[in-house]
Amino acid sequence: MNIKDIKVTYRSEGPNIKWSYLKKLHPAIPTIRTVIDFIEHQFGTLVRGKKHSVPSTEKDIIKLQQSYVNSKIHEMRPGRQQQPSEQATDFNLLGFEQLSVGQFWATWNNDRAFERSLSEDWDLSDAGTELSGELEGPESG
Repeated sequence: MNIKDIKVTYRSEGPNIKWSYLKKLHPAIPTIRTVIDFIEHQFGTLVRGKKHSVPSTEKDIIKLQQSYVNSKIHEMRPGRQQQPSEQATDFNLLGFEQLSVGQFWATWNNDRAFERSLSEDWDLSDAGTELSGELEGPESG
């Protein structure tokens, strides 16, 4: 564990942070770091470097390419049949169906279809007293 973990990565924020909370959090930082590293190793979620140095685009691209090679997602396998459980959900189609079949357009139209005035009303009957600086009250009259 280093100072960066305490002061930056897992820092406590907000005006109401108490010392008792800090005493609970800081011993857990090595465990939190271990869990994050384990998840990264299992799922390969990190696609960029995590060092405080000039990023190496070439190294990052090589790491990403290696991840694709290891996962074999771009390999042709003759005779392979896609299982129904592997079918990705078509969210574009679902959204389109909700827009075209559901109540969206009726609600949208109802919220916007009302009679609007085409004229402007510039009634300035009260403006004369404001412009002249006079106060209206019981003593004026």
